[in-house]
Amino acid sequence: AKMDYAAFTVEINPSEEELTTYFENNSFRYIVDTKTKASFVSFDPKNYIDDTYIPEAGEKSIHFFTNKARYQATIPTPEPITKDDGTTETPEAPEVTLEDVEEQIITELRFENAKSAAQTVAEEFAYTLFDQAIENGSDDFNTLLAAKNVTLKDLVAYPQSAVIMQDGLTTQTLSQVFRLNEDRYYSDPIQNNDQYIVLIYQGEEASYTPEFSAVRVRVTADLVEEKKRASFIEKGEELKKALATSLAEGSSFEEAAKSLELTYATFDSFKRNESSPEGFSQDLLAQLDNLSEGDISNWITNATSGTFVYAKTKSVPAYNEDSEEVKTYLDSQSGRVSNVDSFVRDILTEALAQTSLAPENT
Repeated sequence: AKMDYAAFTVEINPSEEELTTYFENNSFRYIVDTKTKASFVSFDPKNYIDDTYIPEAGEKSIHFFTNKARYQATIPTPEPITKDDGTTETPEAPEVTLEDVEEQIITELRFENAKSAAQTVAEEFAYTLFDQAIENGSDDFNTLLAAKNVTLKDLVAYPQSAVIMQDGLTTQTLSQVFRLNEDRYYSDPIQNNDQYIVLIYQGEEASYTPEFSAVRVRVTADLVEEKKRASFIEKGEELKKALATSLAEGSSFEEAAKSLELTYATFDSFKRNESSPEGFSQDLLAQLDNLSEGDISNWITNATSGTFVYAKTKSVPAYNEDSEEVKTYLDSQSGRVSNVDSFVRDILTEALAQTSLAPENT
């Protein structure tokens, strides 16, 4: 028998005193992580396209055959043809030729050359910073920006624990800033989609605990959720008592569950050492070991639901404790356990010797 946590409602209106006390006791939850401040310089291939560049025939041919399948996919399918017998036939699309897509090929090759040019300029920029030991934000730094015809763009400061894409920079690119510091404040050129990026480290914003007023909404939501979860657990205790009462009065478990608006499911009998029926989750199996026939388990809760397991029938195979087979089995198990215990004890004794955790100091 199950109840969805989302369907469980309870009115909770924490007082101002409860909220402030909860915040004081749980302020660690609301600490703002250290954030890294950074800027970046972008080297975009679009700024390096040479419209006068005409690729050689061999270069165009190689590019065409390398990408022919992609070009072929853009050729529209001809309209169906009606034949004399009334049926229709759709002809195959004509095979694409280099001449059909020559202008596109030239455009793509110009862009590939522009990407190489952007990479080269980005590498020159980073190398100049290194070679001339240019300081971050200095006149020489700004002069280099102007010489390369690029601008420095600021990023919103972000913590290492929550890197989120911004300004078109991927999380992988942005994560590279955590390798930088004041001594090495610039990254090597990083390919970010078609662009090349040089990250500039700009210091850190120290972590801090915000004022209660700044996180009041979060604190309220957390406290309400905590109280709801506690109420959900208490609800389970009430439901179990109600189920037990209904069973004692002669109701079936199904009738009792449905009267309490719980979702009900029943399963065919199965052996404990075999796979459980579909729909009977693995985390419920352990409950069966502690239940006798007719017993109801405790309220089993997780993030999404609360569940009771009811042992409708339960049979345990009988065996003769005096039989040689049982004695031999129990002896073998006892010996195995004692051997392991002794082996582990020797290892621990040796490992902990001369420490505060040595047996004589315990």
